[in-house]
Formats: sequence, C-alpha cells, structure tokens
Amino acid sequence: MQKLLNFEYVTSMTKLKLRFEILSRLRVLKPDIFTQAGFKLAEYLRPHSEEPIAIFRSFSDEIDTKLVVSHFPHVLLPDKDPYVYAQNILDAGVKYVYVPGLAFDDKCHRLGRGKGYYDRVISLLRQTAHCPQLIGLCLKFQLVASVPTEAHDQSVDKVISF
Repeated sequence: MQKLLNFEYVTSMTKLKLRFEILSRLRVLKPDIFTQAGFKLAEYLRPHSEEPIAIFRSFSDEIDTKLVVSHFPHVLLPDKDPYVYAQNILDAGVKYVYVPGLAFDDKCHRLGRGKGYYDRVISLLRQTAHCPQLIGLCLKFQLVASVPTEAHDQSVDKVISF
C-alpha cells in the first residue's frame, strides 16, 4: 500500500483537513480490510487474553474489535462518560488500554474524531500513580509524518499498526 501523505503536505494540514483526508480514504476500503486487521489484533493480544484490557467498540471504518470483545473474558468497553470509563479501567487493574485514532505520528500524537473523548480519558489516567500503557491502534496507512496538535491533545505511549 502506498504511503498516505508526504511530510510537507501533512505539516501544513489542519486537524480538520487531515481528518477529512483520512476519513475519505477509510470510506473506500473494503470491509474485509478491517476484519483482517481485527484477526491480526486478536492474535497479537492472545498472550494477554486472561488479563483485563480496555478496548474500543469499533466503528465500521476502524480495526474490527468484535473478535477481541467476544472471545476475551476480561474486556472493558467505553462508557458514555469518560470519567466513569477511566475509573473503571483503574478499578479493574487494566495494564493496557487500546485507543482508536484516525492518524498517529512517530511521536505517538493521535488524531481522533474531534470530540475529545479519549483525550479526556487519557488525561484522567495520566493523573494517577498507576496509569496503564496507552496503545494506539490503526492501519499502516494511518501512520503519518506529523499530527497537528493543540494543548488539550493527549498522545499515547505506543502505536501498533496492522
């Protein structure tokens, strides 16, 4: 698959333009791509299958997390309230939180869908002494040279792409 965007183009983009670019490319992908990435994700997570993990309930244009949610016994899914979700993660002793993103860069900056849900969750978790590892999940082409950030944006600790 060809590289999504070159460095010069990305660095001059706003979050809105980059979000539009990525979403446009995601819309034309066959559903099979998200399903296959979901199988790879489940295989990657298999060694941690007995540990509690926090993961997102996937949209149709994200890595399919249904296999993980249905086959792993200790999965926490987001609550409508980011404060409740963050507290549930801490109460369950979750070591790994898997976070969606439209784009990530090599500094682990994340571009979300624009509502700030995961920025709030990550911020709350980072304020605690036992913050779990925050791992971004995406398809390979969603790795870009630079994600535009603002003061409230939260990065992840690591990014895994399929």
